[in-house]
Amino acid sequence: MVSSLTTNGLKGQLEDWNQVNWKKVNKLVRNLRQRIFRARKLGDFCKYSKECTRT
Repeated sequence: MVSSLTTNGLKGQLEDWNQVNWKKVNKLVRNLRQRIFRARKLGDFCKYSKECTRT
């Protein structure tokens, strides 16, 4: 069963890579990298990592 409900992103598929808002994507990636860098520096990498398992 295919649902037409979308939570995030576009309702349809991209036809071309030019449809991607690269400025927004680059900003999001840059912010995420900065958050990960800060978390690692502060020793709290588990806060932003799915691979990290706390014991």
